[in-house]
Amino acid sequence: MSYAPDLEFLERLLYASGPSGFEEAAEREGLPYTLHAHGRWSGTDADEVAKVREGIPTGIVSIPLRYMHSPVEMVDLKDVKRAVGLLAAFVAGV
Repeated sequence: MSYAPDLEFLERLLYASGPSGFEEAAEREGLPYTLHAHGRWSGTDADEVAKVREGIPTGIVSIPLRYMHSPVEMVDLKDVKRAVGLLAAFVAGV
């Protein structure tokens, strides 16, 4: 499987103030990533966070997987490590 972590953004907040901290962290560390914009909602808790007050810039880091919500859900360990590396780089840069 082995793909890059998927950086997801809610469309109404996408690039409101330039590239996200996640993108900057990935570029800084040389980590691969893909972008995905949601039109209205993502189906995650990020939807509610993004609506608070004036809107909180909200991003989602997803790990590529197969057979979600089933007993045989699969991920590639490389993808998990890349996502962890991306989150660590983001937090280190805050």
